[in-house]
Amino acid sequence: MEEGRPADVAAPARPAVGLTQVIPNDAMEDADGFVEVAEVDSLPPGKGRTVEVRGHRLALFRIGDSFHAIDDACPHRGAPLGAGWLEGGEVMCPLHGWAFDVTTGACRTRPYRPVRSHPVRVAGGRVWVRVG
Repeated sequence: MEEGRPADVAAPARPAVGLTQVIPNDAMEDADGFVEVAEVDSLPPGKGRTVEVRGHRLALFRIGDSFHAIDDACPHRGAPLGAGWLEGGEVMCPLHGWAFDVTTGACRTRPYRPVRSHPVRVAGGRVWVRVG
């Protein structure tokens, strides 16, 4: 139990050490504010991962040749969406299975609890994300 947290309230889930890719603060940024976060070939189709960019945790997904980024923390209990399982264009929260559209951040399970989506572009074999 965390100090000051009631016993029946679980601490927010955090990715295990080594699962979050931390992008250095001095990472290349283009004129439009996009930051390089991955090489295209480093994320297989149908997979996701958590990346931390300038203090923001994002879930990065690849569907076919398209890449998408949403806020990483599920609004229910903070579970890392980058560790969730991808079905079609939705990621399922690894903690309680809430379903989020990876292109918009909309939550099918609880429509009033979306996560924010972030613009993504691919250029020169690299994936770039603009963080709000």
